[in-house]
Amino acid sequence: MSDVHELEKRLSAALDRIAKGLSAVAPVAAGAPDPAELERLRETLETERNANAQLEQRVLAIKEKQEKLVASMEAEVNRLRAEVEQQEAAVQKMKRVNK
Repeated sequence: MSDVHELEKRLSAALDRIAKGLSAVAPVAAGAPDPAELERLRETLETERNANAQLEQRVLAIKEKQEKLVASMEAEVNRLRAEVEQQEAAVQKMKRVNK
């Protein structure tokens, strides 16, 4: 008998929790946004998505340009280093010849 009483108390407590949960959900359902507002928000979201896609394309183009510029500058640095090495070798040779 006490098992039935205990189950009855647990079920009553569970039903109370459900009722409290439903009362919290009811105001949200009652305050649902109107369709015009939803459509405006969807349009705004789509506009932002398009702007984001355009910005991503611009970032990608800038990144590619940057990578090409860096590669070009690295090649120029390597060329200039080789030239400096050649000039240093020529200077050393002239020093040896003039001694």
